[in-house]
Amino acid sequence: MRPGALLMAAGFAASVGALVFACGSTEDGPGADAGPSADVSVEGSLADTSEASTSDGPPSDARPDAPEETGSDAREAGPDAGACALREAGATGNSGKSQWGSNFGITGRTYATSVAIHAASGDVVVAGYFLGTIDFGSGTATSHAPASAAESADAFVARFTSSGTFKWAKTFGNGFGVSANSVAVSASGHVVLAGNLPGGSLDFGCGALTTIGNNDVFVADLDATGSCVWSKNFGTAGQNEGINTVAVDGGGNVLLAGAGTALNLGGGPLTGYYLAKLNSSGAHSWSKGFAASTSYGGPWLTVDGQDNPVLAGSFTSTIDLGGGPLRTGGADAGDTTNAAFVAKFDLSGNYQWARQYGEGMAARNASINGVATDACGAIFVNGPFGGMVNFGSGALTSPDSTKSYAFLAKIDASGNGVWSKSFVGSNRNFSVNSYFLLGAIAVDAAGGPTIAANMVGDNSSGDQETVDFGGGPLTNAGRKSAAIASFDANGLHRWSNVGGAPSTATQSTPAYQGSVAAHSTGVVMTGAFGRCTGSCVVSSPSTTLVMGGRTLTAMSGQDLFISSFAP
Repeated sequence: MRPGALLMAAGFAASVGALVFACGSTEDGPGADAGPSADVSVEGSLADTSEASTSDGPPSDARPDAPEETGSDAREAGPDAGACALREAGATGNSGKSQWGSNFGITGRTYATSVAIHAASGDVVVAGYFLGTIDFGSGTATSHAPASAAESADAFVARFTSSGTFKWAKTFGNGFGVSANSVAVSASGHVVLAGNLPGGSLDFGCGALTTIGNNDVFVADLDATGSCVWSKNFGTAGQNEGINTVAVDGGGNVLLAGAGTALNLGGGPLTGYYLAKLNSSGAHSWSKGFAASTSYGGPWLTVDGQDNPVLAGSFTSTIDLGGGPLRTGGADAGDTTNAAFVAKFDLSGNYQWARQYGEGMAARNASINGVATDACGAIFVNGPFGGMVNFGSGALTSPDSTKSYAFLAKIDASGNGVWSKSFVGSNRNFSVNSYFLLGAIAVDAAGGPTIAANMVGDNSSGDQETVDFGGGPLTNAGRKSAAIASFDANGLHRWSNVGGAPSTATQSTPAYQGSVAAHSTGVVMTGAFGRCTGSCVVSSPSTTLVMGGRTLTAMSGQDLFISSFAP
């Protein structure tokens, strides 16, 4: 998602003196792409590398086009990087404190999948799907299937002001189980929604779209008031096509990423992971497919400050992203463990570079679950790993197979490692469903990443999940909790929080994180919580979510929540 349109924010407060940090050239290595021309400094401290290994490890990419690694002290820099700037982080004294929180649901279940923030106004836009009834503020909306039905949800998108005041909401369904998977907001305030249409026809207000295959991809452009500007669907007869991410660049062009079987977005059939660009009117600009031996996770998409798309995900054995095959170390021996990748393209879709992270059996289950960029083109990724993974700034290892491990890494615009750090959960006990997993990521205008996670633990067996993001241990409440953690541009912990049902609740009470976005007005996380009774129509009495000291009480079997934290 494009920093200028979606996930950028004024920086968080720092606890130490100011450090001027511009994106100009350094003597450490090749530089970053050009970016916005505003003056900048970042308030913060020099990077503390004590939490990330700086020991030598294998290169992050063995391909010939890989630039020389510059180590953990590298900075994003480049020939034109002097034009790039990060905004100064303003000290508020309230960083990480709850600003407002809301939850929505009447009956049934609601799932939040994506959140975006309009850069100019700070408006918060949330998307997902629901079964049953819900009221965002303009009256009750009812899904086309009963609240107790399976796989028959309606999609929704809702818009709020930066302080949480309702503006408008739209729901779209036909009884076949429509899902909104991703949402983006353009500079002009248009809302672009993407998801799946598994049957029948669907009208976003521009005329009915009729399903082509078993499961189509849809894209809809709504104006700032929610009225349809254009909508399209793409499918293949007899096939299931998928979409994970939609993003909007500075020109209002729409970029899509997902996985297809023979998906034609206007440039011919694509198989495997795909990346595509539509213009602001929805016409095809270009599209590319990337065959993989086995696609594992993703792909996830972001657009940097120069409108270059960056694709990230996971694969097993081999994948070709445009520069030749990337291969896990055990590909020829039938190794089925997965590795992560990051790939960058230019505005026309031309391959720039790709890196893989994880080599064969030494890197069990290295996956990327989120990707974002700062204004200078630096790339941030997070996800789980096992064994060893090296992002170019030193090896991260997970020596204990009984615990959950996750990473957060920063890569410069040319693909060099800047820093990486790992987090260790207290459990990796899937037999009793105890672990933690990083999910969404956003980056503010000062270059600081914020990550969200699910923390899962079992009260009845005493296997609660505990994770320390740098501010002290956090432990899940109830069975599942949603966590959020914020860092500065150098990877130093700023604040972190965990929200869930109180510890007196039974293990069946879940809270899930959905997505996260950042802006000068605050950091917003979405998710869902509740404890179903009966056919999951209503929630057990007094089922609550405590997030940042604020208590929300579920009404439906599973409510949507939106939580805003001070920047």
